[in-house]
Amino acid sequence: MNTFAAKFSKVFLLVILQFNSIFSQSFSSFEVRKPKDLIYFFEKGEQQDTLSKNNLFYLLISDSLQNNIWIQTENAQIQFTENDSLIRIQYLPGMKYESWYVKEEDQSYSTHKKRLILKNFVNGTSQLDRGKVSIKISRKKEENVLIQNLFYYKD
Repeated sequence: MNTFAAKFSKVFLLVILQFNSIFSQSFSSFEVRKPKDLIYFFEKGEQQDTLSKNNLFYLLISDSLQNNIWIQTENAQIQFTENDSLIRIQYLPGMKYESWYVKEEDQSYSTHKKRLILKNFVNGTSQLDRGKVSIKISRKKEENVLIQNLFYYKD
């Protein structure tokens, strides 16, 4: 019986010490920040390398990057939808287009605040084979390509 009491007191002492060490630890906090330089470009629905007439894409560019983004397309043009983050890629063989954000006065605000809106511009003729669509998203100043995709068009 003496050995049982000794074992019990040792276990009890270990449990008390363990609880003491757990509760006496200081907890450090951390902060999660959302990256400000994000670009998302992906197809709505099933992702594939073939385009048809009704393909929709999500294009989300953070506000901090909009001034510095340049989108180049060959054999296709970006078409805008009612949703500012949803675009349609329209197949237009033989042409190159550029898109970038321009400041436009927003009439919906009473203070006529300016906002950035993505606009399309013609950039000549395409050297890309008919039936292929190229999309590049780059930084304007450095001209380094951030995202580049090649799609095949199918009627």
